[in-house]
Amino acid sequence: MNRKTTILLHSAIWLVLFLSPLSFMNHGNGVTLPQFLMMSVAPLATMIVFYADYLWLTPHYFIAGNKRIYWLANVVMVIGIGLAMHYWMTFTHNLFETDRPHPTPSAIATLSFIIRDIFQLAIAAAIATTIQLAMRWQHSEEARLEAEAARTEAELRNLHSQINPHFLLNTLNNIYALTAFDTERAQTAIDQLSKMLRHMLYDYQQETVSLETETGGATAPPRLHAHSPQLHREHGGSKCH
Repeated sequence: MNRKTTILLHSAIWLVLFLSPLSFMNHGNGVTLPQFLMMSVAPLATMIVFYADYLWLTPHYFIAGNKRIYWLANVVMVIGIGLAMHYWMTFTHNLFETDRPHPTPSAIATLSFIIRDIFQLAIAAAIATTIQLAMRWQHSEEARLEAEAARTEAELRNLHSQINPHFLLNTLNNIYALTAFDTERAQTAIDQLSKMLRHMLYDYQQETVSLETETGGATAPPRLHAHSPQLHREHGGSKCH
């Protein structure tokens, strides 16, 4: 996922969260700006916790191995913002909604509201950390696969550079010796060699090669080894590598 797509996805999600308080308001009486700002404090606090973990705490502390600071910072942040959010909601309710009385909630109700807000913020922190860890794992896996592919390609290139010159020199020496007493076979060997070299130079550069091409006659080396004893006899035992 590229940077532009990530920004658009984040923007769409937060837009939905910031507009969600409208569904809990009394649409018959309309929605004023102060009321909307009052209800937007919950998604705003969630966004603060999410990006504090996503951009700072997770990459700089959790992934770096300093998990003690990560957990301590998260506990302080989640509890502090949860308490601030609850008391802000209580304050703005009394400030903007003066047309109806607001009974003082019991201690149990107040505690349940605070726990609810803290739990919501903790979920946001957990989601941010999970996303960041998943992205790091994906990047590490992609880098590992690319490194393996590059290493395999380098090994193959190194192997070809070591084998091809030696094989080519041996084959050319044998064909040279073969031309002295069997021109027809020498021509056949040259044709086979050219087909095989064409296959190695062009077909091996492709990502995929058909089974018919790979197992066909174009990939077989020139058949010279069967004539080596005869070459030795007819040329005074000269070495053919």
